[in-house]
Amino acid sequence: MPFLMTREEAVPLKEAARRSGLSVDTIRRLHKRHGIGRQMAPRSPIEVSFLALLMLQHGDLAALELLRNGQRENERVSRYLALM
Repeated sequence: MPFLMTREEAVPLKEAARRSGLSVDTIRRLHKRHGIGRQMAPRSPIEVSFLALLMLQHGDLAALELLRNGQRENERVSRYLALM
């Protein structure tokens, strides 16, 4: 299932790396492992959900699953929305 994200939270890999303090390679691995982004076609740029990345940085897989299921109003997810 694709990971749905708003325009505001979708960021290119380099921007996600700059904002998170992680390397581009680390974010690429997180994208592959947890499916936190999108890529329209092979070799096209990858955009990741900065919101999902924050959740992973905090080890909050429960919040990530809620986000994946579209439960943005859930308190566990809205905590991270406030950080953006």
